Amino acid sequence: MNELTIYTETLSNIITLAILDEAIGHFLHYRENINLFRTRFIFYGLTIILSITHLFPHHTAVLTCLEIIYLITVTRASFWRYLYTYLLYYLYTYGIGLLILSIYTIVYFKFVPIMDESLDTLYQFTQITVVFVMYLILVTYIIGKHKASQPRATKYRAYFLSFISLIVILLLGTNVLYGKLLTETNNSTGYPLLFLLPTIELIALIYITIFRKFLDVMDENISMRTELNINTLQKDYFTRTEDNLKTLSILRHDFKNHLIVLSDYANTNQIDKFNEYLEKIQGSLSETTLIRTPSKVLSAILNSKAQDARLAGITFNTDLQIPLWTMSDFDAVVILGNLLDNAIRAAQKCNSPYINLCMKQVDSYLDIDCTNNHCETILEKNGKLLTTREQQKELHGLGLSSVRRAVNRINGELEINYTDDTFHAFVSFPNYL
Repeated sequence: MNELTIYTETLSNIITLAILDEAIGHFLHYRENINLFRTRFIFYGLTIILSITHLFPHHTAVLTCLEIIYLITVTRASFWRYLYTYLLYYLYTYGIGLLILSIYTIVYFKFVPIMDESLDTLYQFTQITVVFVMYLILVTYIIGKHKASQPRATKYRAYFLSFISLIVILLLGTNVLYGKLLTETNNSTGYPLLFLLPTIELIALIYITIFRKFLDVMDENISMRTELNINTLQKDYFTRTEDNLKTLSILRHDFKNHLIVLSDYANTNQIDKFNEYLEKIQGSLSETTLIRTPSKVLSAILNSKAQDARLAGITFNTDLQIPLWTMSDFDAVVILGNLLDNAIRAAQKCNSPYINLCMKQVDSYLDIDCTNNHCETILEKNGKLLTTREQQKELHGLGLSSVRRAVNRINGELEINYTDDTFHAFVSFPNYL
């Protein structure tokens, strides 16, 4: 085996192991008590050593065993989950092999059997190019599916896709140029391009690492802001509870005097004043009514939004039948916070504004039904809801995008319906211990 074959095979095996690493991160969870950097260093190092030295007779089988050992070492899952992940990885890499042969045959009008040990230089170069392009495609898919939950990250994902597209063009262009040099001149002429290839791949890997770290920082910022929001809601809830207790104490102390006044109005047949005074007492009592649920954070959210609605002159009706609550505080803030904020913004512009919130347990699911009136024209653009507001016209749609992502994260369902004067959001999610 010549040096060129060892060089190309080593690069190909490293990239293939990187593809397995991406599959592990996507389908499984890494062990918490493992030093991932050190473990990767060891297994990638073993892959390089085995690719260069060919210490064992059945080289391919040994590399396959090494991949399986790596899979089991860095993750913890059931046998069937391991099998499912590795089969998907195997089918993906096997498909890459078929793709390489197809491209090589179609572009260069040559056919090399897949088990042929004497693969020529051009085929080996094509192999490295296609394997890395497929790796970039997999990384792009995973980043698009699991990263950048913040809507503002959309433009950064566009930059990422532009850069990856440029890398793919460079890789394919280098491959075509190398093939042209090999077919028109002697073999040694195109050798410098072999060292250009890993340079391009290294630049791509550095960019991917930096971009992922950037998205992780953005996700951490989102989590920190949400935690701060949760703490603020809880503090506000406890403060409001203390104020309500003081108000109730004052009402209890003045209750005898209130009865004397009401009795005087009744005895003197001053019905209008009697009703007016009674409404004032009822208003004071209604201000001390707290919404209570099995979750302190949920109670804080509902009480805060109910107060916001009352201050905006909105009738806020609730029908709550919640025996237990399993949703995380983070998702509760995202889902209910956005739904109720949107409802308040829309309803406060209407005459006789109202919000009806119904939360009921149905079998093993909890249904959240939020209905409000609105007086603006609702439009849809690229799946996002827009209104006729001049400022922040996409805010409603961005809020619903956050809700949809959170609902998908908890394996729930979100339905949106609206008419010319009402807006209805329905969320259903598994709610059981």
